[in-house]
Amino acid sequence: MGQPAVYNNQNLLYGTVLIKVGAETYIAEDISMTRPTVVVSREDELGAPSGEVGIPDWQTGTATLQISSGGSVPNLGTIMTASFSGSVEEHCWINEVGQTFAQRDLRKVNISFRKVV
Repeated sequence: MGQPAVYNNQNLLYGTVLIKVGAETYIAEDISMTRPTVVVSREDELGAPSGEVGIPDWQTGTATLQISSGGSVPNLGTIMTASFSGSVEEHCWINEVGQTFAQRDLRKVNISFRKVV
């Protein structure tokens, strides 16, 4: 017996994040958000470690966006909204846009973004 017919109800977004850029919504594949810290270390009079503190640093990320048929590539500087952890929406601005590429009818573009301070 053969495989069942392939079915996509346009509602299965496993492993992806929806990103809203202006009026358009994109499916973001391979998305990552980095939340680093700047570490400030303190030493005593002999140079031995005596304390440390971590201060939040610039948060950055990357993603591959699927561009819908008739959709457009987002512009540099555009504000985007996404939920990276749970239901809290975060606002970022797009600081890099890669070359658009296609596989059959599916167009994709790589972007980099920075969290709005």
